[in-house]
Amino acid sequence: MSFDQKGFQHPKHMTYQQAYDGWLTEYVNTVRESTLVKTMGYFKNHILPAFGKRRIDKITIPYTQSVVNDWAKDMTKYKTILNYAGAVFQYAIKLDIIEKDPTKFVVRPAIKQTVNQDNWFNFYDKNELKRFLACLADEDRQNGNHQTNTLFRLLAFTGIRKGEALALTWKDVNFTKRTLNINKALTRGKNSRLYVHFPKTVN
Repeated sequence: MSFDQKGFQHPKHMTYQQAYDGWLTEYVNTVRESTLVKTMGYFKNHILPAFGKRRIDKITIPYTQSVVNDWAKDMTKYKTILNYAGAVFQYAIKLDIIEKDPTKFVVRPAIKQTVNQDNWFNFYDKNELKRFLACLADEDRQNGNHQTNTLFRLLAFTGIRKGEALALTWKDVNFTKRTLNINKALTRGKNSRLYVHFPKTVN
């Protein structure tokens, strides 16, 4: 029978990959497309290479700990990936394939700061911003690069996200009241498809 007729049929000895495939059929209907793409990236790049080919009932706590230790060396957001990995184990528990989720028993390593991390900030200070905007203004005057100049000035003085700025239309601009209506965002879905969706919080 087809999947539509019988649903996901799990084998007696299920691999983690097979459990993930079943979990994904449920997860896909619970999140936005952009979140789904990000989650599938976590599995493709990190989780499935570590667990995918292994029988899920044979994945031990010590092995899981070694995987987590490796993740923690390279990624500051490894706990997010660990939580997604655990969701598949929880799915297998729901199917009575395993009795416990090994991700619940690992020690989560502390994230070590890298050299000079305390002195690094992901934003411009006031003087840096002035210099950056001055360069954009010069480029605009010389080459008519109006869109780039306008975009970065908008981001700098409003604090809105890039995706929110790129989704703006003329209907969102009120020149009389000097306001912007921020009610949507441009994001990427499957196969890098660009689409507009309403953000979680609307200003």
